[in-house]
Amino acid sequence: ADLWSLGCILYELYVGTPPFYTNSIFQLVSIIIKDPVKWPKGISPDFKCFLQGLLTKNPRRRLSWPALLYHPFVADHVVIMDDTRDCGVEKPFTIQSSPETQALKEQQARALAPKSGQSKILRKAREKMLEESKRKDSGKVVAPGSRAPDGPKAEDGEKQPALVPAETPLLGSLRVIRSTQAAATASTSQLDLTPVSSIQASECQRTQRIHQINRDYEQEFPRMSVEARTVKNKNHNFENVDLDVEELDSDEEWEQLIEATDPSALQLSTPLTLLRDLAFHDRVSARLGDSSTQVLEGMLEGASRLRPALRVIGNLLATRCDCDLLHAFCQRLELPTFLLNLIGQMLHSKGIREQPWCMAVLSDLLAVLAAYFSSDFETGPSGGGSGFQVFKQSATQFLKLLEHLLSQATDHEMGLKEQSLMCLIFICETMDQISPPVSTSFYNNLLTTHRPVLAAVLQGTHGGPPAVRRTEGPASDKPAQRDRVMGTHTAALAAICTVSPGATGCRHVKYQIAQYISDILFTAENTSARTRFIKGIEQPTLCLNTLKVLYSCCQVSKAPCQLLVDQALNSLLLLLQCKLCPEDAILSQTVELTLYLLSILAIQLDYVPEPLEQSVGIITSIFLQSCTPHTCAAAFLMIELTTRGSAVEIQSEDFLQTVHSALLSSVQLSVSPPMNLGMFDGLLTLLVQYVNEGEPAALTDFADSELWNSAWHRLARVLQLTGDRPVMEGETPRPGQPSPVPDWSIISPSGILDFLGLATLVFIAVPYQCLPLLASPTSVVTATLRQLLSDDFLDHLGQRLDLSAASLGANPADVGVQTVHNVVMRVCQLLCFPFAMDVEEAMFSDILLALLEGEFVRHLIQVVLHRLPMLSAEIALGLLCRLVLSGASFVDQFVAGWSPSPSASEYLGCLLQSQEMTPSLSELLSLLAQVGRTSPPCHLLFLKEALGASDDCQPLLQALQHPDGAVRRKACSLAGRLLAEGGNEEGRWRTLLLDKVLERLRDQDPGVREAASFAAGNAAYQAGSSVQPLTAALPSLVGLLSDRRPRTRRNASSALHNLARGGSAQLGRSLLRVGAPQRLLELACRDSQASVREAALAALRALSHWPHIREVLISMKSCDKLSLMCQHTEQKAALSGMGSLSSPRISSHTLIRHCNRLLEVLSPTPSH
Repeated sequence: ADLWSLGCILYELYVGTPPFYTNSIFQLVSIIIKDPVKWPKGISPDFKCFLQGLLTKNPRRRLSWPALLYHPFVADHVVIMDDTRDCGVEKPFTIQSSPETQALKEQQARALAPKSGQSKILRKAREKMLEESKRKDSGKVVAPGSRAPDGPKAEDGEKQPALVPAETPLLGSLRVIRSTQAAATASTSQLDLTPVSSIQASECQRTQRIHQINRDYEQEFPRMSVEARTVKNKNHNFENVDLDVEELDSDEEWEQLIEATDPSALQLSTPLTLLRDLAFHDRVSARLGDSSTQVLEGMLEGASRLRPALRVIGNLLATRCDCDLLHAFCQRLELPTFLLNLIGQMLHSKGIREQPWCMAVLSDLLAVLAAYFSSDFETGPSGGGSGFQVFKQSATQFLKLLEHLLSQATDHEMGLKEQSLMCLIFICETMDQISPPVSTSFYNNLLTTHRPVLAAVLQGTHGGPPAVRRTEGPASDKPAQRDRVMGTHTAALAAICTVSPGATGCRHVKYQIAQYISDILFTAENTSARTRFIKGIEQPTLCLNTLKVLYSCCQVSKAPCQLLVDQALNSLLLLLQCKLCPEDAILSQTVELTLYLLSILAIQLDYVPEPLEQSVGIITSIFLQSCTPHTCAAAFLMIELTTRGSAVEIQSEDFLQTVHSALLSSVQLSVSPPMNLGMFDGLLTLLVQYVNEGEPAALTDFADSELWNSAWHRLARVLQLTGDRPVMEGETPRPGQPSPVPDWSIISPSGILDFLGLATLVFIAVPYQCLPLLASPTSVVTATLRQLLSDDFLDHLGQRLDLSAASLGANPADVGVQTVHNVVMRVCQLLCFPFAMDVEEAMFSDILLALLEGEFVRHLIQVVLHRLPMLSAEIALGLLCRLVLSGASFVDQFVAGWSPSPSASEYLGCLLQSQEMTPSLSELLSLLAQVGRTSPPCHLLFLKEALGASDDCQPLLQALQHPDGAVRRKACSLAGRLLAEGGNEEGRWRTLLLDKVLERLRDQDPGVREAASFAAGNAAYQAGSSVQPLTAALPSLVGLLSDRRPRTRRNASSALHNLARGGSAQLGRSLLRVGAPQRLLELACRDSQASVREAALAALRALSHWPHIREVLISMKSCDKLSLMCQHTEQKAALSGMGSLSSPRISSHTLIRHCNRLLEVLSPTPSH
């Protein structure tokens, strides 16, 4: 056991959780027996081998102390102090026992094991399990619960009496199985009519569903109270019971089963043994069937036989040992349908209701129902779809019975009422955690169809119905009973109207219930009832649930807020000071809830009451406490106080330390923050205020602090990017697997916006300190920003915003679109920082690589097409454009990401409809132009499809005529990319596009003329139908040779060069008519830009292949002019080369080479 414990400790130190964990000790035993250990990825082989040796389930094969010391993981790292001999110890470590010693230990353990054979049913179940184990070991697999056709046999070989089915079924399809041996008839004196008060309000706090083992054993297993057994003169203990002749269905046998399954003294193997035995299922089913029939016939004997079986069932359900076994057990007994049907038939039978034992039996039935509803094996993963459906139907059926259960006039002790309300509480707790449609439907039925139930619960919170006043018994018991009943009603009302953490689906209908309660309770006619209810704040047993109801009502109505300020504000402040002492178990939750309630009062009333303002010091001290829930709740209240003018002073160092401690803590929410906010929202808002009001030096220190890093990690945990444990082997997510829902109860959408605002402030203040955070694809900042742009997160965000808007009565579309837009815009702003700054080349390369591996281009495409309004897409499109301009890999991602989406032509066409969308339109055209520059065939096909080539490229044609010059310029550039390819195509779109481009040659905007001349040159490079329109545009092209922009002159010269290559004689004559040779010669000899002269020389050489143009050039003494130009160029190059080998010298050599080649064409002899 010590070695096993050592393995568990080491495993938890590495992983963060134990190797096996659950909230039930019985279920823990089952998990340890059945489940293998899950190993985290990345664990070293030596450490894994070491842990495997310690966590071996067979103790004989487990790693022992001598071998442990020499394991590679710890070898040479263990220091053995050799001072034990002084204490009389020869060897400091335990040595492995010899086989004889080990056998002796096992024999001693068996002898000291507690004897638990008092129940023959339990003994036979264990014998069957042992037999099954032996058969499996020998290779013979036997089905669980199987038996010979002639019935089970006792140990002596004699056949036991067979169980035969009854002739008629009872309560649905439950078969009634009767034993051939008649049960002994119980006398009236032997029947204890005390109800099973197993689930009292004080001890029925539902076990929280968290992955930890409750240290308090009794709190872990609320004991099912069993009435006192009748004491007999015979000492009927285990030694005096002859199990071989003990009757299987006797009262004594069931009494022993009750003791054997009592959770407070239960052996861990007992419930698993019974639940695996199908014969035990049959005996319980037979007992239920026989006794329920007798109960419905009004027989006292039936009641006496039914109640022990119910207690055994309740005890087994209370263990929560194995979900699968409990689910199968309930299915076999048809639970809870059997219980609900029996309760309904008893309530509708006047004769049965008049029986003195009726209330006791109903209480027992409800106790089992409470145990069933408080468990989660039906609604958990093991229950599956069928279990979930059974729970839903059972809850609906119970709601129909609840009104009758709460109005029973003979329920003098109020036990039936309390059990019924506890069932309702457990149902509400489960409903809050399951599918929103199911929970919403349940609460809607409670608010509409079953409103009398809601009214009865509400009435019982401030004095109870008249039945309470008719209570019989000692006078001293009446106040205690009244308080207990009021406490149960208040707890039920709180469960109905309070939104539990994570229960977002039913928030809207719970707000409606809270509004109904507020309308009834806080009216002028209910002054006395309201006063009694509010006074519950001052009573320890009522305090927490009263606060929950008031908290829910104040969130939906202003009416109770002013009344609380007038009647209970001082009491609330006393709660903060712990001067009104609730129970220790709920003290922390009470303080947290009180802080949230005070925040709601300030929000709803829009002012700070004077007593609250005078208590700022108390609130500040609570904020600085180490308790994270109190710190977060106090942060909410401090924001409301400062917003309304109250002065709150905290030392900067104390504030940052408190926030840091809270962000690092592992918290579990017990109270839902107000107004659909998250637990850390208030802290983040305070942090933004601190950064805004701080000095620049404070921002620098904040960016260098661990708090800045911790804040990013907390957000990553909310987004489920990181957890408290490493990824386990075999848990690699499949491609396309949706991301988990963010934990909105910790940080809400509003809190995420505050955090991104905080990050933007820090990036602006100290950008060079923040950019390294983006330089790794695995950094928490890069991973978080990528997740915030993902489709899965934005879908979760939209769903959350829709639910929040519906619960607050706002328009979901307005709230959702604006918030999604703000989140995306702030993420894009952070990602734009590397492109807006002078970043070192190595750093910039790392950032680009991280953005490439994170597929930010794909996420941005989806954001632009589906998330952002077109008027607001400029920043996202600009970021996308800069990424695409950064390399061909980004272009590939863009083409792959946009292709499955709707055509860009539709998006481009929509952008053309409004002048306000001009910036976004300009960015999109730049994007598409960059795709065209890469020029792989697949990219060109994508570009044509995206621009609607099948529809004559109408969006691009409209862009060429756009009133904005920047749009026309980028449209010409994009058209040039299209015209540069596919010259053999004779598509109509090509002709229309070229015509529009040639029209832009005369555009008033110089930039448009430059882009249009470039596009015309690309079109001229291709053969086919482009020659004729280009010939018609020769005057415009030749005119651009005199443009003020050097690039325009160069583009026009290149266009004439491309057009002249292999052109017809008619084209040559057209060039002569427009004076192209003369203008080009002038550029070649006199232009100030070498690139322009170079392009003009190339065009002249292309034109010279026509003899008549060559003759014209010769007649213009072009050879002399060109020779002189070469001399001047050589001299200039020589002078510039004296200082350094700069680019002008290199350009000059290229220019001289082109000039000499032209001279060779114009003259048969060299010119020099």
